[in-house]
Amino acid sequence: MDRKENQQDTRHSGIKGNDVVDTLAKSATATGYDLTTNIVPSTDLISKFTSYLKQLWQQEYNSSVTGLNYVGLQNNIPSKSWFHGLTKRNFIVTINRIRSNHAMTPLYKYKIGLDENPYCLCGEVGDMNHVILEC
Repeated sequence: MDRKENQQDTRHSGIKGNDVVDTLAKSATATGYDLTTNIVPSTDLISKFTSYLKQLWQQEYNSSVTGLNYVGLQNNIPSKSWFHGLTKRNFIVTINRIRSNHAMTPLYKYKIGLDENPYCLCGEVGDMNHVILEC
């Protein structure tokens, strides 16, 4: 065995999930199990793995303390994005900014330090609802 084969690949060490995969891969090589023998079709494995990853993602999504505004709009992770099939990027970006309240409204500019106050020219707080529905 040359030196390169003996070295541990640390490029993705410490990344969540990679350490587990590395351990499982080392364990598989130590047992001498023939990984080239397909007992289960790969399409079945991909389907199961995808389903498992979606479950993990949903659990993390549900327990996250950030992005609660978006979670209030979208309880479950959708199988396809709302803009699936749409091609006009400007439209998609605009709607995403409106949904997330990150458009350049007076309130948002105030929050990110671009303006000294959050008020619209009419004197009301200039959030997205005010700009679109009231002013």
